[in-house]
Amino acid sequence: MSSAVCDRMQAVLAEHDAVVCPEVLYLPAGAVRPGPLSEVDLSAAGRPHPVRPFPRKGESPEGNPGLFWSLAFALRRSTFHRLGEFDETYVGYGAEDTDLGFRIARAGLPLLFAGGAPVFHQHPDGYDPPLQHFRALIANAKRFHAAWSIWPMDGWLTAMADLGLVDWSSDDLIIRRDPTLAEIAAARKNPANPF
Repeated sequence: MSSAVCDRMQAVLAEHDAVVCPEVLYLPAGAVRPGPLSEVDLSAAGRPHPVRPFPRKGESPEGNPGLFWSLAFALRRSTFHRLGEFDETYVGYGAEDTDLGFRIARAGLPLLFAGGAPVFHQHPDGYDPPLQHFRALIANAKRFHAAWSIWPMDGWLTAMADLGLVDWSSDDLIIRRDPTLAEIAAARKNPANPF
């Protein structure tokens, strides 16, 4: 992260015991090339996340704890310890940051989206759904449901059910079969579009 982002997060945390997420601009494939790149270049190439709206400046409270994600965030060290840190019983990929988001809400801490000092994410190859993490996603979805009585990652679970990989209801999630290599390859997103 740039010093501007770190300074911004520090300033917000000096005023608020909160969890602060700076805006993340996703860089499509080819946006980063050899040679110097300015923040202006990166800002021009970066794309905002389609479901996480940020103010142009200042902070806005976010009431949906499911929109917290651990790609970039800041909070006081004492607050992180008070929350219990990340739950390490989640395995591999998926739902561990959503769990922390729900614990943030349960503790009554504000979740603030901060605009004006973005971070840039050079997104790796993406998959939708991320079938390369299939077993971890299922285990973590069950872990989350046991803790919170709701299913996380519902878009991915729906896609997996549509592929015949799982049987999914409001009460249960059962693996029918693992994805094939062809299904995993078909889930790969266009590298030019990070979403």
